[in-house]
Amino acid sequence: MDLSELRKKIDQVDVKIVKLLENRFNLVKEIRKIKKYGGLPLEDKKREKEIIERLTSSGNLDQRLVEEIYQVIFKYAKNAQDNPLQE
Repeated sequence: MDLSELRKKIDQVDVKIVKLLENRFNLVKEIRKIKKYGGLPLEDKKREKEIIERLTSSGNLDQRLVEEIYQVIFKYAKNAQDNPLQE
């Protein structure tokens, strides 16, 4: 496989990643509605820790890399939950 073919494959993966992130953030908005209606706190550090532990134990990626990526995802998810204009 040459460089051009590999880059095309990476581009395809990147499109999938963005679509999955959009899906995740849409789900976060739905969770926000449920939590708001139920008077529940938006932040759940225990759940975040469980997610990172599950993901770092299930793959071959460096654990620190997965944790750093998910800390950013959690940050933006909280932002989406805190911002009622994004509903």
